[in-house]
Amino acid sequence: SVNLSDMDTLCAHFKIFLPMKMLEHVDVGKSMDRVGYCDKFDCGEALDLIAASEKEGGISSLARRIRTLRLTCTNLRGSLDTLMCCTAIETLHLGSTKAEGNLNSLRSCTNLKDLDLSWCTGITGSIDALGMCKGLTHVNLCGLFNYHTGTFEGGIVGTLDAFATCVHLEHVDVSKCAVRGDLRALADHKALQVLRCRDCKQLRGALDCLQGCDALTELILAGSKVEGGLQVLENKGQLRVLDFERT
Repeated sequence: SVNLSDMDTLCAHFKIFLPMKMLEHVDVGKSMDRVGYCDKFDCGEALDLIAASEKEGGISSLARRIRTLRLTCTNLRGSLDTLMCCTAIETLHLGSTKAEGNLNSLRSCTNLKDLDLSWCTGITGSIDALGMCKGLTHVNLCGLFNYHTGTFEGGIVGTLDAFATCVHLEHVDVSKCAVRGDLRALADHKALQVLRCRDCKQLRGALDCLQGCDALTELILAGSKVEGGLQVLENKGQLRVLDFERT
């Protein structure tokens, strides 16, 4: 484990970690100055670079055995294609980075449990590819709009049917995406706690589909075409957040 968070200056090149074959966790936190590239971390099993806002580099030579990769809010560059060989990866957080590529690159990551690609404007493809990741518990695809047009149309596409086989899902956020379909795909998801579909203008269906989701604590459907009376939520005593403004 290496923790370099909150250092005023960190000017070492990350290749210093290459000999550390058993390295499992790296956290550079909020260090003010970082020089190095993520592709130097090709031997560790877990990386945690959350909030390293000035971190730069690419993800071009990650190890096949890597299980955790957290690079949220960094200046990371690279393609999801790099992750095709990372079949052991369970946690992938690339939210608000410059990562790009097609979601199809994650088809081989069948051990994936926690995925955050929120606000990665260079990512395209269909969420149908995530149907192969049956162990998913957390998915955050909020704000995956088309970088070239500046709109949410033409970014990621697909239907919620992709998650029909992901019965362990607890947290789903597809807000501000061009996701279509209806809520029936989530009808049997007993573990679902958070569902955020804000401004999913092509999402339809009825609230009745969620009657079996007894664990729901947060439901945001504002801006969608979902219909139905709120009486279907009467048995959701643990529901704490509800936003159901119709368009």
